[in-house]
Amino acid sequence: MDDFYRKVTKGRFYKFGEKLSELMTLSLLWFVFCIPVITFVPSCAALYYATRKRKYNKSGAPSKDFMHSLKSNIKQGIVINIIYLIYSLITAANIFIGYFGIGDMKLPSFYFPLSLILLLPLIFSFPFVIPCLARYENTTKNTFINGFTLSTLYFGKSLLVCLTMLITLAVLIVFPPSLLFLPALSADFITGSLEKAFVYTENKMNGRSQEEDEEEEKEEETPTDDEEITEE
Repeated sequence: MDDFYRKVTKGRFYKFGEKLSELMTLSLLWFVFCIPVITFVPSCAALYYATRKRKYNKSGAPSKDFMHSLKSNIKQGIVINIIYLIYSLITAANIFIGYFGIGDMKLPSFYFPLSLILLLPLIFSFPFVIPCLARYENTTKNTFINGFTLSTLYFGKSLLVCLTMLITLAVLIVFPPSLLFLPALSADFITGSLEKAFVYTENKMNGRSQEEDEEEEKEEETPTDDEEITEE
């Protein structure tokens, strides 16, 4: 009986079902806690944290990891959420006015392209701010600084994250049932991309050599959670 149980639990079908259930659990938790718009950022940070734990096989239960991160980052996450929300509304309003004008008043032709520049702070910070919130204990100011710095250093990855989020949003709108698995699946892809940047940056700051980096990558060691990129 024990041998049969081991064979079943090690089978591909069982592992697929286990991964699918984890994706569904995390996706539904993320959606529920995103319903209050003000908790969008802490919910995304919790999704990243739980996905990262699962990716490095350090997860006991995805739901517990998610709730642990949510409770730990809820206050700071809401502050970051409000900052992004206000800035996004201002940016959207400027882009709308730049494109459609104000009533019968026509704005200069350069206003619309100029208004698009307001998107740059979002592109150069948001992709890494949420992972920084999920990974480190830091002040809100330093979380933004770290996010901006990393997004600048790894601009290609930042664009990839933004593109992934846009594609995910489009698929969710076109095919709502994908809500059952797509958010966590996208987070898994984003985590795999950004974690390499975090590990590389941390190792370089600690003076580790490329050989040590490669050795650590082969051993699949988990990055530490208590290192801070910017000193408080």
